[in-house]
Amino acid sequence: SVDRAIPDWIPLLVVTYHDQAAFFANERFLGEALSIPVLNGSAALGVEPDTSAFFDNFRLRDVSPETR
Repeated sequence: SVDRAIPDWIPLLVVTYHDQAAFFANERFLGEALSIPVLNGSAALGVEPDTSAFFDNFRLRDVSPETR
């Protein structure tokens, strides 16, 4: 039988710059995405089937040099 208990919270950090993104969990690098199509500044987050995610404390910040 598969244990489907929800694990402890895992902090997720997504850093973007122009059309690139880097993903970190628990301060560990997970992977990157390059040449991402930019659609008027929209962003989407989701989960795979049979998984869960909670975005109760979701914070979105613009850290581009122009806004610092």
